[in-house]
Amino acid sequence: MLYGPLYRIETDPTAIKLQIQSKEIWGKVPRNYLQSINPQVKAYTRWIGGQGSRGIKFMTDVPPDPGTPPHLALWSGDRSGVYTEGDYAKIRVTEICYYP
Repeated sequence: MLYGPLYRIETDPTAIKLQIQSKEIWGKVPRNYLQSINPQVKAYTRWIGGQGSRGIKFMTDVPPDPGTPPHLALWSGDRSGVYTEGDYAKIRVTEICYYP
């Protein structure tokens, strides 16, 4: 089963380029209202960027964490398709491109 399309807003152009090249999405420890001590990959189920914003659109075969809010997709922990490397959680993607 494929999940997506999913979206992330670009905050670091170099990191986005590396994620597209590696076909992986990376995430650090969240510091917002979804705080955690573990790194998480976070994506949105619809594009939330404003006019002039840029980001990525992707599909993955890795299911999001259960209980994720409806507008988000989160992946954390070491489980099938999700792994932690240093300060990052990472998932593999089947398709990825710049958006819009």
